[in-house]
Amino acid sequence: MKRLFLALLLCPFLALCQEKKDNVIVVTLADSNRNFEQVISMLTAEKYKASRTPNTEEVSTQRSYYKKYNTPFSYDFRVEGNTVRINGWYYFDNIVHPVLFNWGGFKIAWKEMDRLAKLLGTITYTKEEISHWTHRRRKR
Repeated sequence: MKRLFLALLLCPFLALCQEKKDNVIVVTLADSNRNFEQVISMLTAEKYKASRTPNTEEVSTQRSYYKKYNTPFSYDFRVEGNTVRINGWYYFDNIVHPVLFNWGGFKIAWKEMDRLAKLLGTITYTKEEISHWTHRRRKR
């Protein structure tokens, strides 16, 4: 009986756990007004240069380097109502790679993406097909 109670108690936390191949962080914002502006102001405060995809609610950061690493990365933020979907990319040998949780040689990009997401609101993790809304502009 104690084990059943413990399992039921931990169930909500297990739903938020990260999986090895997660590639998108979903942020639920507390305020449903001015969500797009919240994303822009957070990126500006964190010293990221961002650009908006014309006629959409999508923002992309310019390629940047994190501390001592010589591999550039960028992030895409897609605002949908009171949620923001975030995914990232890193660039190695002129090839674009998606940022995945705890995978590959550039885990620091996921940690930074996670940190930015937590600045916006409550987060969950998921695996989604992301090429249909982000990979279109990667040849900069």
